[in-house]
Amino acid sequence: MYKHSLELSKAFLRTAKKLDKKHMDILERKLSEIANDPLGAGKRLKGPLKEILAVRLNKRYRVFYKIPRKCSVHVLNIYHRESAY
Repeated sequence: MYKHSLELSKAFLRTAKKLDKKHMDILERKLSEIANDPLGAGKRLKGPLKEILAVRLNKRYRVFYKIPRKCSVHVLNIYHRESAY
């Protein structure tokens, strides 16, 4: 059982469907890390986006999420690192 519930956005689900099997396995592991320890799994962004956290999926992709309330994590989307920042 996870400590936090994950709310997956429509944009995240649309992007996740396009990933290949290798990346899907990594994504599942990263989502379980986020659900168990959202503050420890990712790094907080700086500046006006300081409420959003990001975790590396691999060298190219990042998963962005925020913690709107206690025991809940809202997963925003997956972006290629060149267009993410």
